[in-house]
Amino acid sequence: FIVRYNSSQPVDMFNHTYYDTDAFVRHMFFLQLSEYKPCTRITDCGGNPYVAFKCMAGYKFHITMENTLVDGYITEKLFNGALGGGIPVYFGATDIGNYVNTKSFIHCTIKRDIIEEMRSFYPRRGRPRPFLFNHTSTWPTDSELLEWADGYLRPQLEPCVKRVIELDNNDEEYKKILSEPFITD
Repeated sequence: FIVRYNSSQPVDMFNHTYYDTDAFVRHMFFLQLSEYKPCTRITDCGGNPYVAFKCMAGYKFHITMENTLVDGYITEKLFNGALGGGIPVYFGATDIGNYVNTKSFIHCTIKRDIIEEMRSFYPRRGRPRPFLFNHTSTWPTDSELLEWADGYLRPQLEPCVKRVIELDNNDEEYKKILSEPFITD
């Protein structure tokens, strides 16, 4: 999980960036999957986004989720995950199958209405609606923000977490997915 911001400190992440609420998905997935087995957060990956796959080498799974859920919006993240030698775990464009072989990675889906509802309460570059949290400053605490996001996303992410656990415990199925070609005709 190559990321600058700490998943357990979302206030810092949203207070200082242009992240959309969608970015909560990968951070909450990281935290939820870490309940099963500790996930590694790589922060010192040198180079640019086009060589980030080198930092992924040696890891069994790669959390490769887009910053936002928009059909047709696909960045280097999924490709770096595939080049890294493990199985990418992807959140992003629902039409990703038009571009790559969906049998070569785990495609996590979140209902659009969940994302839209989260966006309405916590808009991009805006402060969350005050009634959402019991904070005393203009920003909620990290624990308040994590609890809020977990309430929306835990049920949505559970099938994806279970799929990763299933593949982690089934070497034959894991190798089958790794052997799938990433790009097809």
